[in-house]
Amino acid sequence: MDKIKSIKEVYDGLVDGIDTTYFEENIAAFVEANKDRYNSITEEAMRFVLSYKDQYAIEDMMVSFSGGKDSTVTSHIVNTALGTNKVLHVFGD
Repeated sequence: MDKIKSIKEVYDGLVDGIDTTYFEENIAAFVEANKDRYNSITEEAMRFVLSYKDQYAIEDMMVSFSGGKDSTVTSHIVNTALGTNKVLHVFGD
């Protein structure tokens, strides 16, 4: 535990000096370069969700939700694809 505290103290001393200029200058180019792939994946996920729309009533659907990044994205995709935020979210960590 002392080693972790030591590493954290070193980090805390250096964090304010981290130069993010390169990242800030290039993030827009990165987003633009990956836009088509992102849109493709998003559309595929939405089509998958929609493929179940006729098989189940909204009241019978649910999203397992932990509050993390993955379940937050899943929740967004389900709500967007189905056009409603009435899908039951069951918290599970």
